[in-house]
Amino acid sequence: MKKYKYGVVHGRFQPFHKDHLKYTLAAFEKSEILYIGITNPDPSVIRFDPTDPKRSADNACCRRTRI
Repeated sequence: MKKYKYGVVHGRFQPFHKDHLKYTLAAFEKSEILYIGITNPDPSVIRFDPTDPKRSADNACCRRTRI
């Protein structure tokens, strides 16, 4: 598989869950250097958005990964 010199992922990651981990690791596997951007939405347009509690379950991504 071809590795790109640079990779970029971005998101709010609030809260960081197993799909964020999969997204980030997939990008890391395809790039030598990975930049991770944490976005911050405009506070004047933020609204409550309940998350799926299963995404953040203790067993969702309970391993430390050095990225």
